[in-house]
Amino acid sequence: MSSSCALSDKRKAQSKFVGLSELPRIPFPPPGGSKSSQQVSPDIAKSSPTRVVLDQGVIRGKRVQSPSDRGLVAFLGVPFAAPPLSNLRFKRPQAHLGWNGVWDGTEFRDVCPQLDYRGRPVGSEDCLFLNVFTPGIKKGTTFPVLVFLHGGNFDSGSGNYYGPQALVDQNLVVVTLNYRLGILGFASTEDEALPGNLGLRDQLLALQWVRDNIAVFGGQPDRVTLMGQGSGAICVMLHAVSPQSKGLFHRLIVQSGTPLAESALHVNARETLQNAAGSLQSCEILSSHDILACLTKTPIRDLLRLQQETKIFADYPVKYTPRIDSDLSDALVPSSFSQLLSSGVPVKVPTLIGFNMHETAFLYPELLALLRTELGSDQDYVRNILLPKYFRTALGVREPTRDQLDEIYESYFSGINYKDHDGIIQAFVNMSTASLYSVPILETAIMLARSSPQTFLYSFSYRGDISMLDSKLGPSASRRVNLGPSHGDELLYLFQVLGNGLRPSTNLVDGMISRRMIRMWSDFAHGGNPVPNPDPEYLPFAASSPSNVTVYRIGRSLRPSPLDAFEAESVALWRSVLPNAYDGRESSQTISQVALSGSSLVDPVYRTLAYSMLTVALALLVAVGVLLVIIYRQTKSSTFMCGSAETSSRASPDTSYHIY
Repeated sequence: MSSSCALSDKRKAQSKFVGLSELPRIPFPPPGGSKSSQQVSPDIAKSSPTRVVLDQGVIRGKRVQSPSDRGLVAFLGVPFAAPPLSNLRFKRPQAHLGWNGVWDGTEFRDVCPQLDYRGRPVGSEDCLFLNVFTPGIKKGTTFPVLVFLHGGNFDSGSGNYYGPQALVDQNLVVVTLNYRLGILGFASTEDEALPGNLGLRDQLLALQWVRDNIAVFGGQPDRVTLMGQGSGAICVMLHAVSPQSKGLFHRLIVQSGTPLAESALHVNARETLQNAAGSLQSCEILSSHDILACLTKTPIRDLLRLQQETKIFADYPVKYTPRIDSDLSDALVPSSFSQLLSSGVPVKVPTLIGFNMHETAFLYPELLALLRTELGSDQDYVRNILLPKYFRTALGVREPTRDQLDEIYESYFSGINYKDHDGIIQAFVNMSTASLYSVPILETAIMLARSSPQTFLYSFSYRGDISMLDSKLGPSASRRVNLGPSHGDELLYLFQVLGNGLRPSTNLVDGMISRRMIRMWSDFAHGGNPVPNPDPEYLPFAASSPSNVTVYRIGRSLRPSPLDAFEAESVALWRSVLPNAYDGRESSQTISQVALSGSSLVDPVYRTLAYSMLTVALALLVAVGVLLVIIYRQTKSSTFMCGSAETSSRASPDTSYHIY
């Protein structure tokens, strides 16, 4: 399951977000100055209208500056659905019927109800708004569209937290949005009383709104890229295979999340909700309709408390997530993701998908606290307590076996002193990043490559001066920890993300990374290829295929390479330990199964290693052979020389010979 956050997926949202006018300029070279394949059009925002007319009514936006000092126009807090209040609390979203007068689109509206990073309730149930950022509105000038779904573990976050000015600078219309979260967005009784997936249906309605209205803002409704991070990325992939979302987008960007992750889809939604309702003294639980009636009148503060009380280890388990709703005639998720793909539901749109190298570095504070308070002198703490807790909460394995725990322990923790907190934490980050992120994402990429010849796989390995850990530890402590790029760190190079200790970087290398990523993401949104025009700085970004997995490494340099041995071994290990994990309730040939069967995915890696070792061995044999020949000849020559010297010395006592 993805564990993303609005600012990082472990940080809770705030009710207020810094206004656009307060956002500082990016202090490093703006992406507009790069060799992007997209020619930045003149600043049309200066003459662009800040009022637009929709079927719903008139909206007034405002002009703001981009990082390159090019103007853009923002329309904030645009309602796409009727407020889901009172009896609409647990109902499907309904299209907003419109308003009289002029809608003020110059300020963000409320985030959806959630707990902030201090555990305080924030937001309002009247939260179904979106934000539109456009380079400008001019007759005859249109731009591709990018719609971003925020992360947040399905229970926190907001589109308000991500300033897309640098992406808009690359001739894109960018839309960010809110959707219902937690109990309000993903609770279900698994029947007609509360079918669930309301958060997904909020997103669906927003996508339909974009299709019907984005042309008014200068956007092209037939060139929409759906982009998500963390739990937002899980939603992106669910829409990609949903019959209800067909035709609403034409490219996908999937960052650090996939429905193949073990806990991405809820399998006990009714049980979870019934237990929650049963803990409320005011609820008498007899039927699904009793549950619905009780939760509809329960104060939102109490619902958020119920939601948080399910957490055992950090933000795990995540109890309110999308579910398979095959019991509905208009199912959004009619089957599991891999079943839909293996049964012939194609994802034929270009897809950019990837992960960060140390996603779960965000767990550092919680892990350190556990080790300090629980470890003591227990040398088997990791094997007997920490790993079982992780399996149960994050992976959803209720009763992990001793064999499972031993295999993971030996693979990641063997040889680490139990007093070495940093060593244990680094090993835990490697282990949990593989099981929650990199392995299921690698499997997803290879599955997508079967139906889409344009599947681009990346890994983000750069750890700069800024990190999502800053919001939890503070910048100085975060830099000292430096476990690698954490979950959500890549967002800091794509958006202006501020709040809770996050601040813009003044590091020139950070600026270079930002410029490169913005160029690649915007080029993909324009044409379906992250590097359409390779050059010495931007090496070709080859699409992956089932038999040739290429990973584009985004670090200080941009480097395409095959899947490395560690990644391949991780896939094989986790498929062996959890054969039914990663949505593996079917027999589709995913990447990890290929690894185990000794087939096409891992074979190229190990064949390459084997051939390399064989080449080295042959070279050594040849070298040894040559050396033996040389020694033999020298020995023979030495014997001959000694004999000659002996003869000569007898003939000429004044002559001496040295044998070397």
